[in-house]
Amino acid sequence: MQEVIKHLKESIKLNPEFADAHYELALLLDKNNDYKDAKKHYLRSIELNKDFDHAYFNLANMLKRKKSYKESKKHYLTALEINPDFARCHYEFGLMLAATGEMEDAKSHFEKCTDIDQNFADGYYQLAYILTDPEEYDKAKKNYITAIDIDKDHILAHYYLGKLTSKGFRLDKDGSRVEKPETELAQKSFMRAISIDGKFDKAHYNLALIYKKNGDHDLSKKHFETALEINPKHFKAHYHFALLLKESGDG
Repeated sequence: MQEVIKHLKESIKLNPEFADAHYELALLLDKNNDYKDAKKHYLRSIELNKDFDHAYFNLANMLKRKKSYKESKKHYLTALEINPDFARCHYEFGLMLAATGEMEDAKSHFEKCTDIDQNFADGYYQLAYILTDPEEYDKAKKNYITAIDIDKDHILAHYYLGKLTSKGFRLDKDGSRVEKPETELAQKSFMRAISIDGKFDKAHYNLALIYKKNGDHDLSKKHFETALEINPKHFKAHYHFALLLKESGDG
């Protein structure tokens, strides 16, 4: 890597106005956590090429990681002004907006991301994840399923689809909030997440809750034990496992 950096610096020394060399050097410095020099070269590449959408984008990403959200937002917006069809930029900007609590704007950018690239599994997943209102239940469910259709092993989409459907909070036809769990789908979702990663303690825990609710104490016990073997500090697992043992007379 140092050899690459050496030659990029030599390229810039020979031609200080070589925007692509400044950009490539910025990427490497960014990767090496040399943020001060990385920012300097991102900005120089932008100065030399005002339409360098990827330079604005990667500078924005770096600033987002540093939690410099105001400055990051400015560069995301510039990148999207240059290239409105930059799906990855809409996605990363959506993540930043969600992190700062600007949920409606985040939804808008996740939607734009998936409109532009209909195979962007993470875009559908993130959109589903922030659709938390009961009136958005069906839309959230649809987006989780779309993410899974694109990426069968999207473990978080399986897991959060399970979380969503295990509770089933939605609006009824009269507009009232109701709880209508889709237990079979939730169970399958948690099982699929576990099949992808057997060490996923939260999936074992939530599957144990379903089995407990269904009266299958043996399977519930098995998954509580597994969750606690993976994560002995899972306090909710300890609590609900204790209740299960109390109910079954095994305590």
